[in-house]
Amino acid sequence: MAVSNRARASLASLLGLALLAPVAALKSDRQQLLNVDADTLDAGLDDNRAVLEGNVRITQGTLVIQASQATLTQGEQQETRRVLLVGSPVTLEQDLDEGGRLKASASRVDYDVTAETIVLTGAATVSQPRGDLSGERIVYNTASGKLNATSTGGGRVNLKVQPRTDAATPAPTPAPAAT
Repeated sequence: MAVSNRARASLASLLGLALLAPVAALKSDRQQLLNVDADTLDAGLDDNRAVLEGNVRITQGTLVIQASQATLTQGEQQETRRVLLVGSPVTLEQDLDEGGRLKASASRVDYDVTAETIVLTGAATVSQPRGDLSGERIVYNTASGKLNATSTGGGRVNLKVQPRTDAATPAPTPAPAAT
């Protein structure tokens, strides 16, 4: 299917704005080429929605997102309104400004730009150097930084946090080996 330059530019700006806002991701990634691959794309010039299906892969710098389907919605001024990613699972990886790599996965990732929320549902996990969070549903408010995690059906939320390392405090010396 042929896609006009205008439609391609709209899709690129939609993806770029919608997917790169969260947390402490590598800021220089936003200046990199955005590349979107999928088996199919269904979008129109006057349509405020684009649907990518089949082996969806979105890359920009160190950001790598993989999903089965991506549905992108724009407002009347071509501003990004919502990005919905579905997969088995959806995976996201990106380097962080402070070092290390963020990894997240869920069955569904819903980024509502207007509400400034990212909702991961279905075996949601977020891992970064300082720790891991998992639950059935994780909600992150990009404006306030507030995080909410829940589980259903007797499941539990799990949070693992690594202790802070203080450069001024020397690491413990291992005990001498027994002879």
